[in-house]
Amino acid sequence: MKKKLKQNMIKALSLLLVVLLAVSIVGCSKKDAKKDEPAGEEKKDDSVLIDQEGIIITFLKYEKEGLFGPEYHLKVENTTDKKLRVHMDKVKFDNGKEDTFPLFTTELEPKGYEENYYSMGLALEEDEYDKVKTMEITFSLLADDYKTIKEFDPVTVTIPNK
Repeated sequence: MKKKLKQNMIKALSLLLVVLLAVSIVGCSKKDAKKDEPAGEEKKDDSVLIDQEGIIITFLKYEKEGLFGPEYHLKVENTTDKKLRVHMDKVKFDNGKEDTFPLFTTELEPKGYEENYYSMGLALEEDEYDKVKTMEITFSLLADDYKTIKEFDPVTVTIPNK
């Protein structure tokens, strides 16, 4: 009797773990962008920031309520036949703050593109989010071995806080 009870408990626990795993996978999956747009929270503006050396960087949207604060979403496209990486070297905000180690590197296959985002909440305090109006971003182009091929001129972008 004890052996059967133990086996039933193991089966029940295993089933519970499978259900929890399935729920966590579904909860972390990518959402449809159209369903995930709260009114007034995002602004779409397909403006090109950089179009040089076979790399095109385009602003996609601004999310005010990202996981680590506001997020600036970008599309990074490689039009060359080489595998490349685009790295964000630094970000300077108009309030004087500077992020010298932004977490943004995008690996690109030849003729491929990726969407990525920069989270401003890792560089700014929460009370500064709405006060910052612009940021100057410096990108660099890296080879497959991470050696710098080119550092692009800084681009200044407006932060759509409204």
